[in-house]
Amino acid sequence: MRKTNPDTKTVLRYCLLQLPGLTLMLVLLWVLHSWTHWPKTILWTIGILWIIKDIIMFPFVWKSFADNQSGYSYNPIGQSARAIGPLSPRGRVKVNGIIWPAELLDAGTSVQAGSLLRVMDMQGLTLKVQPQEAPPVDQAWKPKGS
Repeated sequence: MRKTNPDTKTVLRYCLLQLPGLTLMLVLLWVLHSWTHWPKTILWTIGILWIIKDIIMFPFVWKSFADNQSGYSYNPIGQSARAIGPLSPRGRVKVNGIIWPAELLDAGTSVQAGSLLRVMDMQGLTLKVQPQEAPPVDQAWKPKGS
């Protein structure tokens, strides 16, 4: 279910992440004032406009600060993969149409391009794979002419 309104934790996270930029802006305004001797009203106006900018931007960006943004995460562990190049022990595989960097669990082995693999684990974006046994052939099925 998608959130339609930000919760208190999201608002707090957004505000806290705006503090470094606001602090830097205030320091730069203070330095600018000491060098140029601009009136303090101009500097205060710039500082207030900076805060207003953050307030205006919040409705557009709050979802990126919320926990579990989409409620969806893709987990390829346990799925079949196809080697799109040789793995010895590293290479690339395709899982459900997505190409991933992969590494064989048994580093002493290698597989050829096109080999069927099973995803056993994931470290970062690298899939840990092992060769998958061919599915058992149905004994009742026989090719024509046999």
